[in-house]
Amino acid sequence: GATVDCSELISSGFFSISFAAAAPPRTPMPTPVPTPMPTPAPVKPSTEACPAECVESRRNGMTTCTWQNNTNGVILPPPSTLATGCSNYKYYGSFYYIWDGAAASPSAYPCPPTAYYRTWNGQPYCMFFKGYKGLDIPSGATVDCSELISSGFFSISFAAAAPPRTPMPTPVPTPMPTPAPVKPSTEACPAECVESRRNGMTTCTWQNNTNGVVLPPPSTLDSVCSNYANYESFYYMWDSAEASPSAYKCPPTAYYTTLRAGQAFCMFFNGAHGLKIPSGATVDCSNLLSGTLSYTYY
Repeated sequence: GATVDCSELISSGFFSISFAAAAPPRTPMPTPVPTPMPTPAPVKPSTEACPAECVESRRNGMTTCTWQNNTNGVILPPPSTLATGCSNYKYYGSFYYIWDGAAASPSAYPCPPTAYYRTWNGQPYCMFFKGYKGLDIPSGATVDCSELISSGFFSISFAAAAPPRTPMPTPVPTPMPTPAPVKPSTEACPAECVESRRNGMTTCTWQNNTNGVVLPPPSTLDSVCSNYANYESFYYMWDSAEASPSAYKCPPTAYYTTLRAGQAFCMFFNGAHGLKIPSGATVDCSNLLSGTLSYTYY
């Protein structure tokens, strides 16, 4: 669109070209620079010896793990609703607290993560079992519930462990063997049980000398099973002086402990050791002295 003008070349000594002036260039908007995300602080590996919900303390070579009311999510029922006692941990390998469920709703006072919620004669309780739900209690530990009602805490204490040694590297075979594929189980019963179905009912039976189940001799056995409907657990007990526990090991789904000197028992606790008993199941120990115990459900 430019024009050339030479009309003044001779008279005035110039010539020119003309064109529309371009608009001044706009100053570009600055490109926003993203603010760098903060770098998260490195997480220090945990060296705690206690469950996460506990308060840990160490003194004079002892470690104490304390469940403290209103601390780390622990919510204990009101003192006026609590019963005293923790059971004898030394003999049972477990401890608990129990309260009046009518006065303090269990939904408002859930058990800590390392405890099982159960009821006994209609009363709620939280049961702590050594070796279950991440509760690893060292050998020789003591349980103290003496301050449960008065101060709102209970604890376990044990000798502090020495720092762990660096493990020696494990040689790796070359090449690694390929494991055989595992066939998914469709069984409704534990692997050591004999399963049977009839009239819509499933029965899981621990049968002596079957699938690795080895029951003590009938003459050493106590014929009771406890009240499964109230406790959600059952057991068999025998005289360990007459039948060594090492020769009559508990089935894989049972927990071995001692009740008192000379007595050994295998306890089956619903929800522990892979034992999942459906709601409404019934337990039958009437044939224990004949070599079987079972549970049945729809």
